Amino acid sequence: MRSIRTCLVLIVSLILPAALAVRADASCNLVAGTSITFGGAQGTTNRPFAAPGEAVEVALRTCDDSAGLTPTVGDHLVTIIYEPPSGARSCSRPPPIVRG
Repeated sequence: MRSIRTCLVLIVSLILPAALAVRADASCNLVAGTSITFGGAQGTTNRPFAAPGEAVEVALRTCDDSAGLTPTVGDHLVTIIYEPPSGARSCSRPPPIVRG
């Protein structure tokens, strides 16, 4: 009688957790990535270069001597310097971005 009871307890203890198990999805995208910044004369960017159409984030450091970045696009001046592998580098200022 005791061996039957032990056998039933063993079977129930193996089947019950499997019957109550719920699906668990992987969540590998929850690991925080590292934040890399590249310092400039004033402020930082999130990348040292960008291809056409790629966004570049600009931020100020606590040690930068500035009143800060404003949400108005026209308040800021961006200068792009192109430095080819050989030859002289060139400098341009893109037209202001108009959002509407």
